[in-house]
Amino acid sequence: MHVRWGETVFVGVLASVLLLPGVSVATLEPVQGLVQLRTPGHDVWQTLVDPSFVEVGTRIRTDSTGLAYLLFFEGYEAEILPDSLLEVRELDVDASTGVVVISFDLLAGSVFNKIEKVLDPGSRYEIQTPSASLAVRGTHFWVTVTPGGDTLISVLTGVVIVTGITPEDQPGEVIELPEGQSLHVNADGSLDPVGEVGDLPEYPPESPLAPATCGNATCEPDEANTCALDCQELPQCGNGQCNPGEGVVSCPTDCVWMQELPDLNAVVQSENPSDATYFHFLWATMQCVVDPQNEELHNPLVMYWGIGCFDTEGQTAAHPHPADYQLFVDGQAWDMGGLHQSGPHRHPPYCPWGWSFMMDPVELPLGEHVLKLVETATDTWESTRGGHTVGQIATLECAVVVK
Repeated sequence: MHVRWGETVFVGVLASVLLLPGVSVATLEPVQGLVQLRTPGHDVWQTLVDPSFVEVGTRIRTDSTGLAYLLFFEGYEAEILPDSLLEVRELDVDASTGVVVISFDLLAGSVFNKIEKVLDPGSRYEIQTPSASLAVRGTHFWVTVTPGGDTLISVLTGVVIVTGITPEDQPGEVIELPEGQSLHVNADGSLDPVGEVGDLPEYPPESPLAPATCGNATCEPDEANTCALDCQELPQCGNGQCNPGEGVVSCPTDCVWMQELPDLNAVVQSENPSDATYFHFLWATMQCVVDPQNEELHNPLVMYWGIGCFDTEGQTAAHPHPADYQLFVDGQAWDMGGLHQSGPHRHPPYCPWGWSFMMDPVELPLGEHVLKLVETATDTWESTRGGHTVGQIATLECAVVVK
């Protein structure tokens, strides 16, 4: 059984703070496993071992054993299950009128929402997912976002208004989901037929809280069983599939839906001739890819690659990777005068953010060639997504046929 920390005292203190003019905060109580938050304007995730106040713009995530309680205001609470990621978007209460506004994005995982009070017409409790928008007045309901971007809603009491959201971020079909009913919203925003509530997300087996050092990239002696983030190796991370053992914290590039982000291919093609073929040195999986896939390689040819796996644009900007590469064509060093660095860019599906490098369009003789890209400076960053380690020189070689 999970015992709430100082519930009566802490809720009383929180309620008094929330009623102060101009103060809008919630509180996050870590219960078990790894529970982290990242405050607005900061790139570092903080591991929680005690309750913490949460402001608008804060991101929260849990690992595969994590469990946390997010108390917005008295009577408004979300229980955050393992492998979940959310961001608080709006948080406000008017002490004079009692009007409450709560809004957050659920990007991955499962949340149990407990709204004990019926909201008045001026109040809002809303959840945005990659494929749906949910609005309630007073209810208990579950929301789950899958790694593929689907949204699952199960209403235990009350009514939830669900709006499908298209990939173009436009509202689609709207439905009122009543008590005892469930709904599957597909990643494209389309709604499946309504059904009865079935299996619900399961709470994790009890486990200790991860220590405050969890997340510092070092497997401390006391972290072997409590901090998979620092101590677990994930050789398949970066293959585009959320495999067993991977999760929102350990492998966000595979386990957090990012369809709404423009990918590196789109960025490259927007800056180059439309009749070119694009040859991608893909460090994340150590392979070469022609885009569009299965297209024959022909001139003009644009060769490009990305580097860096960062959670935010700020992290990427703070760690610019120098353009230290040498391209070899059939064993001969290629003139790198046509190399351009750009970014930071979004880099799904393998990395949230990174830099990109592109060669000017080139003309190669028709026939077979061997293209080899060598990083001439040793890596100063480490990644679980593509075999990079500090001090390593990365090399990727591919055989191609230009037709």
